Amino acid sequence: MRYKEISEEKAADEIAKYRNICFFLGAGAAIDESLPEGLRLYLGDKIKEKLLEEARLKEEELKERLGEKLRGEELTPEIIWGETFDNEPPDRRFEILQSLFEYRNGKVIPVPSSYRFIAKLLLEGHIKTLLTTNFEEKLEKALNEQIKTKYRDKMFVVAADDTEFEKFLDVKTVPVIYKFHGTQSRFQTIVSAPQPNLSEKKKKVFREAIKNNDCIVFVGYSGRDKDIRKAFSDILREEGKGRRNKHVYWCLRSSNSRIHSEVRDILEEAEEEGGFHTYYPIISSATTFLRKIWRKKKSEADLYNIDEDFCVEKYGKYVADRNKRGGFSGYIIDPIYGRIEFPKLISPEIVKDIGNLLYSGAIQHMRGIKQLSLGHVRYPDAMHTRFSHSLGVAWLATKALNIIKRMAEITISDNIERNCIIAALLHDIGHGPFSHVTETFMMRLYSIDTVQAGHEKRSIDLIKKGILDLPSALEKITYKKDFVLKLLDGSIVEENPEYYALSMLISNNGFDVDRLDFVMRDLYHSGRRVDQIDLRIKPYSIEERKRLIDTLINNLSITIIKNLPLEEREKFPKENENVTVLCFKDKKEVRECLNDFFKLYIELYDEIYYAKQNRAAQSMLSKAMYFSYEAGETELEDIHALTDSELFTLLENSLDNRVRELTKSVKYRFLFELISEFEIKNKCELEKDLSKELGIKEGLINLLEKKLCKEAGVDESDIDKMINVDILPPKRIDDRIYLRKDDGTIVPYKLFKDDEIIREE
Repeated sequence: MRYKEISEEKAADEIAKYRNICFFLGAGAAIDESLPEGLRLYLGDKIKEKLLEEARLKEEELKERLGEKLRGEELTPEIIWGETFDNEPPDRRFEILQSLFEYRNGKVIPVPSSYRFIAKLLLEGHIKTLLTTNFEEKLEKALNEQIKTKYRDKMFVVAADDTEFEKFLDVKTVPVIYKFHGTQSRFQTIVSAPQPNLSEKKKKVFREAIKNNDCIVFVGYSGRDKDIRKAFSDILREEGKGRRNKHVYWCLRSSNSRIHSEVRDILEEAEEEGGFHTYYPIISSATTFLRKIWRKKKSEADLYNIDEDFCVEKYGKYVADRNKRGGFSGYIIDPIYGRIEFPKLISPEIVKDIGNLLYSGAIQHMRGIKQLSLGHVRYPDAMHTRFSHSLGVAWLATKALNIIKRMAEITISDNIERNCIIAALLHDIGHGPFSHVTETFMMRLYSIDTVQAGHEKRSIDLIKKGILDLPSALEKITYKKDFVLKLLDGSIVEENPEYYALSMLISNNGFDVDRLDFVMRDLYHSGRRVDQIDLRIKPYSIEERKRLIDTLINNLSITIIKNLPLEEREKFPKENENVTVLCFKDKKEVRECLNDFFKLYIELYDEIYYAKQNRAAQSMLSKAMYFSYEAGETELEDIHALTDSELFTLLENSLDNRVRELTKSVKYRFLFELISEFEIKNKCELEKDLSKELGIKEGLINLLEKKLCKEAGVDESDIDKMINVDILPPKRIDDRIYLRKDDGTIVPYKLFKDDEIIREE
């Protein structure tokens, strides 16, 4: 019979669909390799050596003494224990067990990440029954961790001996963990030597688990325990008589994984005669596999909305009360523009809608996310937030629309205007804590193709799916969701090409109101002075900033694509004679302001965004986030619902020493030093090559670090010798910037020549 091997992804997808799932964990689920052969080859031999050393025996001597008792079986740590230590005093046995299972290479072993996902699945009710042969305390510790931090109203029960098995058999209200070989905290319950038969009470629990669950999943278990193997065979035969439609998944590391030969025979018989369907998932690790099952069990809403209930409950009443008292005034004091004055440019209805959005927890959440990430390690006052930036972008969009709507080439109604301002206000809602640190963290997990879309795509996803109370807030305003989304991703060119210029206004990767605000805002809050470059306008005061901004905004214009030179039309996603294009009136002062703007833009990249201290701090914190993710403490979607301070607190209090040390090093500014810089010409190709060479699928940053650590002979987890990689964000400058002459002719604005900004005279 051909064994049905299936992929990790497919197995996780199938298992997640079942309502009644029983998991059976072996010791292999708790170690790095997360599978039985990993325990035997990597840790098992060391345990054998330690036990033989404690017993003052050689392996061959013990084999000779046991003789026929072995019956061809491998001399396992369990057999050594049973033959040499079963009669030792309890305290002595416990001391030896602690030394074996609490320590490895002289270091305390942390709670395995795989156990954290088992704990989440149990406490959320996705696993109905958990059976295990593993007798150490780490699983109980993982469960208590989760109860303490996230599932405070949950409970679980551990049954470790016959009395407890019988007592908890009928418990349905809380998850029960049945430990067939006991628990280390109660060493007297440990069954250390292979037993001929499982006790009737334990066998009854085993039978009920298989009977009452549609899906049975074995992880990290080799099937080497005779008592469990025999009971499993008997139960499958008994249960199979009813031709039950049950599914067994026995996880393997590879096609050559060594599970006990009798297990395959038992499963084959169960499939042929007993109505069972058996599969062998080939999994990379228990942690990865269990994380995939947990994520598939969780809805997107659950992952993103940590404080959803609180915000939704408070939001409705708060908005109603505020609106009774007059609502949002529309006037805001701002250090960049002096005063934002929405009521002077838009209708009261749009002002009210802006206010209703601003009152939401989803928008207020951006007050806790710094615009410049960790830029304050270099520029101490660079503490401004995504909230103030988003307000600034909405204000600039309002000013620009007030100019554009007077033009014949485009018709802008109140609804169109409202949608544009809402898009501007929401454009950065996809930023996670510390802004681009979250994106760097993602580059450790996912392929470069996935990450390149960045926070822009996540903003669109969150508007679609909702975060916190955003859906409630959007229900209270008059807007068109599809129109807003298409403005943000540029796809409006397909259905509403006449409004494509508005998409360029908000998100053009060249000149747009987003970049205009963050250049002015970041320059102001960093305190950076750029006297070394030639500027006509030095925007260090409100008056000078207003002069530069007003020159650009007040000279915006609109044309249609057919007026562009032929070679320029090819730069647009779809040629349609109705496609509108954003441009500027061709005036000397406009060209000078554009030159000044892009000089400042590039200067900020070189001196702030690419600052070595900023890069070091960001790469260190992203590494801490990765270690926390790897340990099962955090998930990407959970992270997106956090503010900077919440994430920092979470990392600072991590149970993983690496996470704590990296986070505190950033906190106290003990930053890594830059040792080398290099250019990557093709990130995607490099990622593919490294993934193939190293035999793993991870993000480019992790792959580079693993490669460099391997070459340097450095432990990836050694804080004192850690190699960190940071990939710089590109200076994204779209060359679709145009000048409109008095006769209507459109010419491209010449931005670069030999890497230098030039003036058009």
